[in-house]
Amino acid sequence: MSDNKDPKKTPGPLGPKNPRIMTYIITIVIWALFSSILLPNIAERSIEKVPYNQFISMVDKGEVEKVQIDDKVVSFNKTGEAEDQIYQTGRVQDDTLTQRLIDKGVTFERIVPREFSPIITFLLQFILPMVLIFGLLSLLSKSMMKKMGSGSMNFGKSNAKIYVETENSKTFGDVAGQTEAKEDLLEIVNFLHDPGKYTQIGAVLPKGVLLVGPPGTGKTLLARAVAGEAKVPFFS
Repeated sequence: MSDNKDPKKTPGPLGPKNPRIMTYIITIVIWALFSSILLPNIAERSIEKVPYNQFISMVDKGEVEKVQIDDKVVSFNKTGEAEDQIYQTGRVQDDTLTQRLIDKGVTFERIVPREFSPIITFLLQFILPMVLIFGLLSLLSKSMMKKMGSGSMNFGKSNAKIYVETENSKTFGDVAGQTEAKEDLLEIVNFLHDPGKYTQIGAVLPKGVLLVGPPGTGKTLLARAVAGEAKVPFFS
């Protein structure tokens, strides 16, 4: 039998106070890399670059079906191919191109650039995608917290049972043998009955009592006997 001492409090593990901040920062970095590197590469996979002289040769051979002329590039589709297969060549100063396309019966158009405000472009390309990503992360985070919360609420619950004193409560008379242990525990019982008698001489009630022994030697029965003698509830 020995007394238990209060365990010393140890500081918890150090870590970020708000782990969501790190999640947002990582998301911004990933999106910046994705929008600046991956998106242009993905868009260019379906575009085949050709020299301007090859483009003119294809027009003369009747292999070009549709042409779109921009300020910097000339985009076109080959005859008999899918519309999503696009060819591009650099724009050069060629006064004969329009007449050449008319002579070959090629459908062509001049793309008028749409003027967007830099603010709108920034919002559409960067802010809006990040807002959507943050919203998705928030939904996933809330969903995970709910799942974890349902389990964590039960984690802290005690499985202890309380035995209220009844007519069949145990006493030291129900414990065979264990004379020395019962004598020591009797002091605990007397302290619970009349604590003033002990506190006057400076005695302090132990924080707890540890009963040591192999299984089946009556430790639980002794503990219940202490509760029965002291007429207090027994927790198991």
